[in-house]
Amino acid sequence: MTERSNLTINWLGLVWLSISNRGIRKFLDVPIFPVLEAGSFDSKYKIKLVPLHKSDLLLKTEQTGNKCLDNDVERSLCLLGITVITQLPSWLSCDMIKEFVLRPTIEDVKQLLQRKARSIDQQTIDSFNKNATMSNRSQFLDFLSQFGLFDGDLVYLLRKLLLFRSIKQLEICIFVDSHTHFVHESEKDKFPKNIEFPDNCIIVRGKEEVIVKQLDCKKLTLHEFMRLHESFTTRLRSLLRDGYTDGLSVPKELLQNADDAGATEICFVYDERKHSDSRERLLSKSLSDFQGSALWCYNNKVFSEKDLRNIIKFNNSAKSEDVTTIGKFGLGFNAVYNITDIPSFISGADMVIFDPHEKYLDDNSTLKRSNGKRIPLSKRTLVKRHTDQFKPFQGMFGCNVLDDPFEPYQGTLFRFPLRTAQQADQSEICKTVYSHSEVQSLLEMLMKSAEKLLLFCQNVLSIKLFHISAHATASNEMKTIYMVQKDSFMHTGKSCTRLETGILKKVASVHENQCDFGMEEHHTVNIRQTFYEHASLFPNIIYSGADLNVTWLVTWVSKNGPKQLQTVDTVPLVAVATPCKTEDDWTCQPLETLTKGNYDTGHMFCFLPLPIKTGLSFHINGCFRVSDDRQRLTLLNEDDKTSGSKCISHAWNIFLLQDPLVSALLSHIQITNSFCQRNEDAYRVWPHNFNPDLFPFVASLYRAVVDQNQPVFRDQRNSMSFNKILILEKITFNSHFGAFFDFLLNVPFVKDRTVVDVPDFVCNNLRLFNKDKTSIVERAFISKTDALVHFLHHISDPYWANKESVRNNMLAWTIMEADKKIKQCFKTIACITTQPFGRLRSVLDLVHPESQLAKMFFETDERFITKCEKLNEPKIYTKLVEFGMNCGSLPTDLIFDRCASLEDLAKKCMECARIRMGYLLKYLAESNIPKDTFDQLRCRRILPVLQKPCEWSFTWEADTNENHLVCELVVNCSKHISKKNPILVLGKPGDLFRQDCYSTVGSVQSIVDEKDWISSTLLKNLGVKNSHHLTIPVVMEQLQTVGNEFEDGK
Repeated sequence: MTERSNLTINWLGLVWLSISNRGIRKFLDVPIFPVLEAGSFDSKYKIKLVPLHKSDLLLKTEQTGNKCLDNDVERSLCLLGITVITQLPSWLSCDMIKEFVLRPTIEDVKQLLQRKARSIDQQTIDSFNKNATMSNRSQFLDFLSQFGLFDGDLVYLLRKLLLFRSIKQLEICIFVDSHTHFVHESEKDKFPKNIEFPDNCIIVRGKEEVIVKQLDCKKLTLHEFMRLHESFTTRLRSLLRDGYTDGLSVPKELLQNADDAGATEICFVYDERKHSDSRERLLSKSLSDFQGSALWCYNNKVFSEKDLRNIIKFNNSAKSEDVTTIGKFGLGFNAVYNITDIPSFISGADMVIFDPHEKYLDDNSTLKRSNGKRIPLSKRTLVKRHTDQFKPFQGMFGCNVLDDPFEPYQGTLFRFPLRTAQQADQSEICKTVYSHSEVQSLLEMLMKSAEKLLLFCQNVLSIKLFHISAHATASNEMKTIYMVQKDSFMHTGKSCTRLETGILKKVASVHENQCDFGMEEHHTVNIRQTFYEHASLFPNIIYSGADLNVTWLVTWVSKNGPKQLQTVDTVPLVAVATPCKTEDDWTCQPLETLTKGNYDTGHMFCFLPLPIKTGLSFHINGCFRVSDDRQRLTLLNEDDKTSGSKCISHAWNIFLLQDPLVSALLSHIQITNSFCQRNEDAYRVWPHNFNPDLFPFVASLYRAVVDQNQPVFRDQRNSMSFNKILILEKITFNSHFGAFFDFLLNVPFVKDRTVVDVPDFVCNNLRLFNKDKTSIVERAFISKTDALVHFLHHISDPYWANKESVRNNMLAWTIMEADKKIKQCFKTIACITTQPFGRLRSVLDLVHPESQLAKMFFETDERFITKCEKLNEPKIYTKLVEFGMNCGSLPTDLIFDRCASLEDLAKKCMECARIRMGYLLKYLAESNIPKDTFDQLRCRRILPVLQKPCEWSFTWEADTNENHLVCELVVNCSKHISKKNPILVLGKPGDLFRQDCYSTVGSVQSIVDEKDWISSTLLKNLGVKNSHHLTIPVVMEQLQTVGNEFEDGK
């Protein structure tokens, strides 16, 4: 794509705008991602379009950062067919594509290279070996050395790129051809078998002096175990940059260590004192600069020897063997290096101080360096000799390290000197200066998250925060800023028991002793937060003086996993937690209504919160397997092998999500539903929008709802299972949902099911995740057609008494939504309300009130729809005419009905009868009436009979014909009471002669009163006789009558 292409960059922007609204995931295989090959996105561009899903893309922009990729590394990656994106169009943000591309981090590049190793072709390898310069190779190799251990596929690729060479064993040493770094052979067995090393690593054996002399190198101090040639500070820097970032991870890990040690209380102190008078008698002069401002962390438990080993273990947590600890998958203590270079702590009879740089603890540069010291405090001479080193600890939380006789400290007290600008400049670990604002930010984050940090802790019951000002002279001048405490209770039936210890240890014990077990418990956790007046130190924390109290309902479930997972050293324990309305009302409350914090949306927890948003309205906790950086669950992707430890971790997580977690939520729903008064509360925790990693959980949940038939649905009074409910979908009935729902509650559709109000997203998910059980699922749904038909059949039910308006509105909507089946119901069921008395009629009995036919009807004939705003709209009339309402013509029965109405009307008002007769005859004249209908009309009294003309002196047959209907002059309605018209006599068409025959037969036959609007054709069709029908007998009878009367008159 270029500027001269038919498809421009602006067009592409419109395409992205469109697909971003629909979800980018649907278009991953479509080549729509722009890769700039020349120019800029603004002008003279040359763009290649690639698919996001199948392309090796690395996003290196200002937003993502680019510190780990220099030009040589970038060129090396490009030679391997990896596209490094350095620019994005203005309309394409990093956030839009961040989940589909990799970032320029050590872990992401390693992942990308591992994936590339499985698919790279020989042509690409040859191209790299031909075009990569020595500078490219050297920088790329240095970059690769940050990876740590390599898997087999990556080693194979790098060997083909001539970057790795096989290890060879000679008489003196095992080496790869370079000359910089050494690892002693005695440590070789600590490496994984068959590992290969990069060019600049040599493994030596024998006496150190001999090897060094033979290699003509200076004397080296051989490190203990090293991953490749990486230094301790380099590894720490990588950890902090790629996984253990600054922020909440610092207090989280300290809390984790305290909880695992069995502590019930943890305290943090921001100490701004400089200790200027305590900088002489130190373990090393270099430590003088670390006597200033510090962050303290105290817990009330002494570290055991095992705890001490765990906390000093570098990136290799020994807790993984202990299923009772919550920190078994963490990176441990290393998070503190975000804020300090020299952490230390006192616990029991020991002080431990760390020095990853190996330059602060020893002044004598000729001595072997160490990266830490463990000082036995019982050696009082040593303590007195370096008394200034211990002074900051004196008096902090009862730590009297300088007092004699010495008593082991009954707790653990950490001190983290805050990194100054000078220390940051020299630090090989982290360049962040931990200023006052940085500490404020960290502790504000801690306060906002403390409630959630404490929620699933197994031992720690309180977190406190203190401050010591720079002007304070003693530790007892510390001021309380904040405190959060929790109380936990287990509920069994109606009994309630306070919990003193966490559930993890109990479950672990049962799990160890029983091959087959299951456990379910419901706990309430009351968490109270208190902010003290000294919280003004944190201006961004704005709270009232009152305590903040929240009660959480936590449902715990533990189940045995499948046999293939029995070897996993983890307890199959999970929990779900929701905030309650009150301590006694466990109705689920929205997470966002709580005090705003870092976890006001649903998160995953591995007893401590993980930075994984679930998209759900509850928190999930469990003994999950997570990545080393605690950033994500360990789950396989399409590039992973289907065997090995990651596969087992994946299977374990899937088991927890699909089985015990589903059971926990179903049980939790049943408990909370018994408190819910509103429907929205009852379905608040049902999964709707969710993190894709939770797909196994959500799918299994909605399948279990159908399969297990647990009572998780609720009407106004009871809880019901799936096989006992009838679902009316809101999306189908829109604004009429409430009216139809109430109707079906009172007039049931079927006897063994109760209608329930279920959110549309629940309905959608029940169908989505149970496609193999469609017939079972759909049995629980009432279709729109069935509901409307049921409504029409029961439209006269007593339920509708005093609800005419609601019923008419529902009727109007039913008319507009009618399908073929419903249309037929309108024809056969008297279901439409008419004027003026509300009589129900079928659509075939109705007359369009604005048609010509309406002139033949009065409101009292009950043929017009009742006067209701919704029912009298033009669109309703259009629909009813479509269904069969009379508009342009009348059926035979209604024609006869109108004929009969003339007789009834004649008794009430002569003028009304005359008018209706006129409209009726006009309709008969203008309509296509069947012959047999006309034949039947001949015996109906519908034609006006001619009254005796003034000039006629003889007998007039109509005056004495008793078969005619005579409308008396005195009978008139209120509308025509003053109307004076000639008398109206109605006769049967078959008995009448045309008016031009009156002089021939008027004394013996009735004559039709022909007006201008009565057509000859109509009279003929009605069978009115004309001169052609005169017979001799009739004429003779007329002559005889007239003759007799003439003679008599003479």
